[in-house]
Amino acid sequence: MTDLMEPTTSQPSSAGATAAPRGAALTVAGVLAALDRANIAYCASHGYEEESSGGSDVDCIVAAPDMRRLKRALYDALPGLSAQIVQWLADDAHYVVFATQAKGASPRLIQFHANPDCRWGDRVFFTADDFLASRRRHALGFYIPTPDLEFAAYLVRRVAKGSLTTDHEKRLSQLYLQDPRGCRARINYFWPQSDALFVAAAAEAGDWAGVRGYLPHLRGELLLSAGRRDSLATRAGRLAKNQLWRLRRWLRPDGLHVVLLGPDGVGKSTIIDRVLPDLAGAFQRTTFRTFAPTLARRNSNAKEDAGAPAPHSKKPRSLPASLLKAGWWLVYYTLGYFVQTYREMAGGTLVVNHRYLCDAIVDPRRYRYSGPMWLLSLIRRIAPKPDLILVLDAPADVIQARKQEVPIDETRRALRAYRTLVVSTPGAWLVNADQTIEKTVADVDRLILDYLAGRTARRRGVKR
Repeated sequence: MTDLMEPTTSQPSSAGATAAPRGAALTVAGVLAALDRANIAYCASHGYEEESSGGSDVDCIVAAPDMRRLKRALYDALPGLSAQIVQWLADDAHYVVFATQAKGASPRLIQFHANPDCRWGDRVFFTADDFLASRRRHALGFYIPTPDLEFAAYLVRRVAKGSLTTDHEKRLSQLYLQDPRGCRARINYFWPQSDALFVAAAAEAGDWAGVRGYLPHLRGELLLSAGRRDSLATRAGRLAKNQLWRLRRWLRPDGLHVVLLGPDGVGKSTIIDRVLPDLAGAFQRTTFRTFAPTLARRNSNAKEDAGAPAPHSKKPRSLPASLLKAGWWLVYYTLGYFVQTYREMAGGTLVVNHRYLCDAIVDPRRYRYSGPMWLLSLIRRIAPKPDLILVLDAPADVIQARKQEVPIDETRRALRAYRTLVVSTPGAWLVNADQTIEKTVADVDRLILDYLAGRTARRRGVKR
């Protein structure tokens, strides 16, 4: 792995297990072509229209019997797409995230949603048969719905979610004008005549302002209408399955906890500001955290305060105060981990820490700790471990040129300590920060995506 200083004893054993040659062949059309090659019956229901502008999110209806063959079809397609699968969430539907990354560049991600029907919660609006029976070929070769069906499926999901943006409204009107009669028939199926006329007029005029203000009523009518088509037992079964899948995700989170470490001036905040948006498409959410907050009120997620005093300018706490602080760190990094970090990971969140307990071990003076170091080491041993620890590394004089909060000898000492930490810690990596920001960010992106790809392959039972 170029541009990375890799410790020989701490490389994650399967971080690159599913790595494919880097390139730029990943497209929505390429993903859907893999389904055609595997003779999987599908219909791209939404998102395919963004392909020409680098679309990154496509919804696809797949016949229920074919859902079981998706894994093999999509993994077999990876070499041709020059991509990795970095997330795969599966219940009745499948949510798959593909990633590709050219050397030194930001990654490209495609979110692929495979659904056996068009539903919201326990309400099914259209079945796979509705889509497959009338599908047609797009100019790029993949299957898409007729305009009236795509319009109706998109409309009912937006109304069910209670959200209409300008982009949603524009697309709905485009589809409506391709087949006004068919779209009106679809609207009439879900809403009473007065509501249906109201929605059709908005779609035809391209003016959805009134509909936005009327969404709660339309949503209530829609869910009531869809609910009449299913038995109570069917809906109860779907709700029970949803709760089971939520439990599974709690026991095996789809999020990720990454800790980014390094001396002052190495560029942690700058890297995080770039990495979070780069990888947002691979997670439900992203969030930033820093060191355990003080017991006094302050913003625990704030980055370094501008104009803050030098980190070693304050006197160390007394031994009793240091022991009290260590007790707080024990609570925060054990019980607090499950209350905050683990809960967010279970919700599919990428949690990136700017500082962590390791920092207090490397530089206790910064945290005014004067207690025994074995106590901090014990807390670290007890505390749940991050998925990845990435240590930014650069020559001391380079770091000093960026930030001079501590003497250069202290920077050298901290660098040695962080390097020792990496060598002795499974799942820790040194990342070269003595290069352009773009290259450093690309290296961090790549390490995280490779870790995700390896984890996803193991969970799906795929050997590469």
